[in-house]
Amino acid sequence: MKRLLFIITLFFINNFLQAQDSKFTFGVGTGITIYIGEIDDINIGGVGGSFNVNFYYNHTSHWSFGFERNGNTSMQVLSREQEDEYLSILPFSVLLLSNVVDYTLKAKYYIGKRKVRTHIALGLGYYRTKSVHRSDDDNLNYKEVPLKRYEAIGLSPELGINFGIFQLSFISDIIPSTVLGYEGNSYFTNFIVRATFNISTNSKKKTKE
Repeated sequence: MKRLLFIITLFFINNFLQAQDSKFTFGVGTGITIYIGEIDDINIGGVGGSFNVNFYYNHTSHWSFGFERNGNTSMQVLSREQEDEYLSILPFSVLLLSNVVDYTLKAKYYIGKRKVRTHIALGLGYYRTKSVHRSDDDNLNYKEVPLKRYEAIGLSPELGINFGIFQLSFISDIIPSTVLGYEGNSYFTNFIVRATFNISTNSKKKTKE
């Protein structure tokens, strides 16, 4: 799946570079992320920061297609609802630092043609998480929480408003119950509020309407 996404990304970039009547947009952004999820009976919740780099091809005045690289770092709390087999390895509450990186292909549709306008978007991405999540028991012995790292394919719906080169977006990363390399029940969701500054490059011809 990673190889397929890489090939599709190269295809997009190749078309971008060969286009003669296209308009390109490069942007960087930052924001706040709220992270929730569940691994079997272990609940996960946290808050942190988000950083984004993106590159888009504006096919028309309404449609844009591009690639995003996103990084989210959050401080999370793990807790379990019931005391079962996790009791021997997982305390009631565990604090961890988690980094979520994703590479996403996304399509955006802009409503209207004014400088101030809204957009909706949907993306498909590859998500990878690395976590530092250790805690100690009453005897100060370190104990590891299950699932240090996961990889998955997820969806990224988005709603935003644009003010010229400035963009404010509300994003949700939805990672389904199937986590690569893990057979238990799980889901993960990021809710992100992000501010982005975009730089556009115009070619000699105008972008199609």
